[in-house]
Amino acid sequence: MKLQNDIGVMHVILNPGGGVWSVINELIAYQSRYMATALGISLRKSIPSSSMLQEVYNLDARLFTYIVPIEFPNASGILLPPINRWFNALQTEYPNTQWITHFHNTGGIGFAFWPRMFPFTNYQKPSINTVHGIPPEDVTEELRGKFGFIQTKVLAFLSRQMVKQGVRLVTLGEGSRNDISNCYNIPKENISIVQNGVNMCSFVKSQGKKTKNTIFTVGFVGHLDQNKRWNIVAEAVIMLSQYFPIRLILAGAGKGAEKALALSKDYPDIINYIGEVKNAGTTIIPKLDVLVLPSLHEGQPMVILEALAAGVPIIASKVGSIPETIEHGVTGFLLETSTPKEVAELIYRLIENPDLHYKLGFNARKSWEERFNINVMAENYMKIYQDVLQNKKNQKKIWRRPNHE
Repeated sequence: MKLQNDIGVMHVILNPGGGVWSVINELIAYQSRYMATALGISLRKSIPSSSMLQEVYNLDARLFTYIVPIEFPNASGILLPPINRWFNALQTEYPNTQWITHFHNTGGIGFAFWPRMFPFTNYQKPSINTVHGIPPEDVTEELRGKFGFIQTKVLAFLSRQMVKQGVRLVTLGEGSRNDISNCYNIPKENISIVQNGVNMCSFVKSQGKKTKNTIFTVGFVGHLDQNKRWNIVAEAVIMLSQYFPIRLILAGAGKGAEKALALSKDYPDIINYIGEVKNAGTTIIPKLDVLVLPSLHEGQPMVILEALAAGVPIIASKVGSIPETIEHGVTGFLLETSTPKEVAELIYRLIENPDLHYKLGFNARKSWEERFNINVMAENYMKIYQDVLQNKKNQKKIWRRPNHE
């Protein structure tokens, strides 16, 4: 990435944490070597972990923080007043720099449209909005609440207005782009794709070829909830434990934590629940023989990219951008039904065929090196920053109607 003396980016995120925070942290650390960077974070009343705050302070970026004074179910709107002040402060401190705002949505599409909807904010600065994930209830009807349909329709209207006003919408892959287009009725021509990347130096390559009759380690890393379907992995491992030396490492927090802990007590030699783990990409994933993620809905999970970097084969659902990340039979396996039986059968194939297991792991690492490194992600974002700034300068409308061929 070339040095950019005339462009600066302010990343804005609500309640940083999880995989999305890992992406932003890596991206800012990389971008700050080549351009002016800033980070604006809005925090709810709950105090963030000291380790996360330490990561923020270690970044070479101008930092803005805002504590939400009132706890709302969705507090993104309360973030609005400081954004103009943050942007104006950057323009004062860096008078020769063109600044762009990079919003990061962790659970929906709407975070970036609020600044443009409220008259007292009227935030018309050059902006892009990366949608890292859509709430499962927006995509899957069976997970919607009583008023979920109405909420999705309102979000769809506001999101289209946001794009029409010049905010560039970005997501992580074709699958995610299709989900956004279908859920919120936004033409795919208005949605750019930038796949995630992580600094390869941060990860440790997994061990070499596996031999039969040694303990085969299966891993699940993620939120323990209905969407992630971690219990399917546990059931599959319990089934296989009758025939092979196998164990499951469960890492994560959430509503299923008590059940996971109970399973680890019922099957102490098979299931090891270790709770939420910091830096799983370096501490847990390299120890695995396979990572399993049978989610109902996903964007592009960071845990999968970390497994690729560590040379660990992956078994995951064919949802979101996962089919663009995992090549079936080459770097892992894509699940058709995500049943315990199907997961068990695919794990069995890896146990019985050490050469296949080694080949998938080797290909996974190679795929990471060629497709998902931080440099590629940063370069792709820079092209979008430059395009948005040029469009803003020329007052060019970027709303495109769908092509009907």
